[in-house]
Amino acid sequence: MQEILPQRPITYKGQNLVNIGLLAVAVAVAVYLVMHPGDKVLFPLLIVIPLLFGVLMIIPIGGADMPTVISLLNSYAGLSAAAMGFVLDSKLLIVAGALDGLPDSFCR
Repeated sequence: MQEILPQRPITYKGQNLVNIGLLAVAVAVAVYLVMHPGDKVLFPLLIVIPLLFGVLMIIPIGGADMPTVISLLNSYAGLSAAAMGFVLDSKLLIVAGALDGLPDSFCR
């Protein structure tokens, strides 16, 4: 909204391969850490790789589609809250997260 980045979509050749590669590396690191939890050196990768994946997934979307992106990210936050409700065994958090995670098209 501050027009730091151009309003047109930012795309590059091989973008899908880079995104799939980052996802595969993140899954591989997660599986490795589950199998070897003592290797704490790889934990920061589980922060950096998804952050980079998220940025690279959002930049191809132009400025006019930004409300759609905000709605999608809001839905992801609700679904993660519902998942945390399952972890904490909190029915209230499950229901609140599920209601927040509903796509806007269902609410209208």
